[in-house]
Amino acid sequence: MNKRITASQRVGEIGEKAVGLQFLRIGFQFDGRSRLEAGIDGVAEVMDGDSPTAKMIAVQVKATESASYSGETDAGFSYRVRASDFDYWRGSNLPVILVLYRLSDDTFFWKSLENLVGEAERTLQFDKALDVLDGPAKDHLAALTVAKQGHGYYVPPLGGGEDAIINMLPLRLPNEIFVAQTQLTTQKALARMNKAQEGRRYDWMIDETSLWTFCDPLTTTVRDLVERDQVEKIETDFLARHDAVDQ
Repeated sequence: MNKRITASQRVGEIGEKAVGLQFLRIGFQFDGRSRLEAGIDGVAEVMDGDSPTAKMIAVQVKATESASYSGETDAGFSYRVRASDFDYWRGSNLPVILVLYRLSDDTFFWKSLENLVGEAERTLQFDKALDVLDGPAKDHLAALTVAKQGHGYYVPPLGGGEDAIINMLPLRLPNEIFVAQTQLTTQKALARMNKAQEGRRYDWMIDETSLWTFCDPLTTTVRDLVERDQVEKIETDFLARHDAVDQ
């Protein structure tokens, strides 16, 4: 009996080669794995221009000749991941993405394993406008390789990035916070402050019978909102780091 290469094998091989070439087009390196692979077809390396970054993404390719995807519309479709693939990918120390390639229209769509939702977390939702594997996807792919532990992380843009308006400013709390007794509700306190001729201040809040502010109320117009003999000064760290939840 003559040996045969099935249509499925041929399509799969074309898909892997096409995806590797597509990564090269967008400026990333791509190295395919051997025939012993069990769910990762290759590894893409993020490039910043001509400079390799040693940041890797594991890539699994699923190719089809011309079949429609599940629930496919002009806007998107869904893709059900096999349980064996899902279990294998979860153990990866690299971010894992799935790339879908269709020969009939030469389309490439990608999704991260982080986007798995629904039906035991094995369904991916694809947006045909946002999930295309092309040049604009470079920064999104690079962001997958950045460790997200800690208080924050920075993802440098590739290829110049985009213009942005930053509205973030450093915040430093004063060393002390003041709490004073008041007989006013917030509504009545606002009404009284609005009548002040000068020096109106709104950097305070009322919680039941207590007024809280970072400024000494006795030195500002806030004095008219509180019981002047019932003002207490507290170290801000004492409250911020208190073990008691109510504090």
